[in-house]
Amino acid sequence: MLKRLAAFILFLVTLSYVLPAAGAGRAGDLNDYAICSFSRSFPVYTGPGEEYFRVDGSAKYGSGSCRVWGTAGDWLMVGFLVKSGKYRIGYITRDALSCAVDPSGKLDRELAFLDRKATVVRTGAPLTDDPVLNNERFCYMEGGQEVVVLGYYGNWAYVETDITAAQRGRGFVRKFNLVMSAASTSVSTPAPTVMPTALPALTPVPTVGDWAMEADGMFLSTWVPQATARAEEQAPAEEAAPAQGAAAFGGSLLLSLEHNCPATGVMLPASFDPRVTSYVLTVASWVSRIRFTPVAADENAMITVNGEYVPSGAPSSYTTLGNEPKRVEIVVWGAGGSQTVYTVFLQRRPSEKKTGIAVAHIRSVAKNGAEWLLTADPVDLIMPENDYMNGSRSTWADTSSEQVVFTVDPHCDLWYGRPDSAFQAADIMAFEAGRPNDGTELYYIVYIEDAAVAVMPYEEVRVR
Repeated sequence: MLKRLAAFILFLVTLSYVLPAAGAGRAGDLNDYAICSFSRSFPVYTGPGEEYFRVDGSAKYGSGSCRVWGTAGDWLMVGFLVKSGKYRIGYITRDALSCAVDPSGKLDRELAFLDRKATVVRTGAPLTDDPVLNNERFCYMEGGQEVVVLGYYGNWAYVETDITAAQRGRGFVRKFNLVMSAASTSVSTPAPTVMPTALPALTPVPTVGDWAMEADGMFLSTWVPQATARAEEQAPAEEAAPAQGAAAFGGSLLLSLEHNCPATGVMLPASFDPRVTSYVLTVASWVSRIRFTPVAADENAMITVNGEYVPSGAPSSYTTLGNEPKRVEIVVWGAGGSQTVYTVFLQRRPSEKKTGIAVAHIRSVAKNGAEWLLTADPVDLIMPENDYMNGSRSTWADTSSEQVVFTVDPHCDLWYGRPDSAFQAADIMAFEAGRPNDGTELYYIVYIEDAAVAVMPYEEVRVR
């Protein structure tokens, strides 16, 4: 009996060392939060202090449900919906804890941030305080700008950087828009004894030149941004002869992309084109999983599918399908820091129902009783095959004035903006408020019977 009691006590002591304290989490992991609301309003800053940048100069929390990540000194990191349909993540004073209403968990746990230096990719990148809804930026970071990575939220990196010459700020940027410094791996707050095993280290670590991808999806590199001469200081370059074969696609493009549903999958455009980066793929209602096999044009390129490293020519992990549309993001990284993002929108369709995809101008969006109706003016696409070097890959002609009315499905996947920087709308009202309403924009409309299930920006792709 005494031996059993001693063994049990030893087990409890061991457990106290192995398990992290309640409320503790992996340093930099921003995917865990509590929910509450506050009975007062508070000014909101992008960082923990009044010296940090304040979006619009007047951002504030007024009312409503609020995500609470934890405390940073005398400040509380929160996220909440803004009346204009945006989401905002920032900091309010810690005094808000005294007027918290109906908290779902611990609100005052001290946040554990990372402290890792990185630089923005050469093309630059937007910085947003809204990684949840429409990702609207509050500033644009130049290529080579230095940032400090504090943590991760899904496919976003949470960073601190200079917003102006005299003011710092914090916000979210896509992971693939950053190049990590190999010399910066310190953590400002110790991590718990037991680290999560969901993202094990890759063995061997895949490398491309001076690139190496870590298990958390970030890239380490010794690349240092170089100053580029202004346009007026650069000597005119000689006109290069047209490239042929795979070399024509460049080091950060895919040569081909296949999926595991050739029998039922209907994709638009119907065939893969390395220069076209947005696709819609619908599959039969009984298909539950989809995976892709990407092949890079450059054998030294690195590929990620939804943030997971995939060797060129190998199948990716499966994406599980449900009744709602999903999106797969395939990023090809060139050895010199260039990158191309391919997006495939997935939709499972009832096999017995008519499914189609139209490219159209949106003439109006209006409510009729409990339903929203979208009136569209379809256009005819002209997509010549294998014409990579001459003009447009897909032109269009509006040969008819006939208009089509779609019912907007309650779960319709709605995007507006440009194809290379689209914003996802929370609902049809946010979509209508965000898109230009002059009728000049073209959209993909995926429909089942007479119901629109996905609406995404379309743009004719020109080879330059």
